[in-house]
Amino acid sequence: DVIQPDNTSLQLLLTNAFGVIHMDMRELPEAADYFQQALVFAIRLNDPLEISAVQNNIGRLNIYRKHPGRALENFAEAARQDSLSNSSIRKSVTARNQVEALLDLVAGLKNKSDLRKSLFLQAEESIRSTRRTLNESDVKERLKLDLLQARLWFMQKEYAKARDKAKGILSITENYDFHQQKLAAS
Repeated sequence: DVIQPDNTSLQLLLTNAFGVIHMDMRELPEAADYFQQALVFAIRLNDPLEISAVQNNIGRLNIYRKHPGRALENFAEAARQDSLSNSSIRKSVTARNQVEALLDLVAGLKNKSDLRKSLFLQAEESIRSTRRTLNESDVKERLKLDLLQARLWFMQKEYAKARDKAKGILSITENYDFHQQKLAAS
């Protein structure tokens, strides 16, 4: 089938992609405009995975804008949409984004140790529960969660645990790359 220029799926794909490009270039107002357009198309398609993807992008944009609270609202909506699908990877992406926003909230807190501790615990539980939903074959997604765990420990000044986790990640990636190269050669 030939995709027509007025196709809602194509419009969604393009506006979301343009939003990502502008976000990566730190042209945040332009990115926001594209993401809002993409959200309209995703809602029109009534596709939970696409709505989640756009909400995740809007949430990331809010992190760049230093609005982690708003980002958490976007990620909560993305998680709600994820619950309508069977994509463990999409759920993991949303959970990782939520943890990033929680850690940004923590970084902005001064002298509020009870709230910081609560947010750290929430982030750690999110990492653990997301890890349990992934398949063993989801190596890259597991590594991304491990990296977040290392960051969390670093922020908690548990430097030895963070270092050991980072070393483990490095070891796994080296082995993973070696096996990928071996498979490609055969």
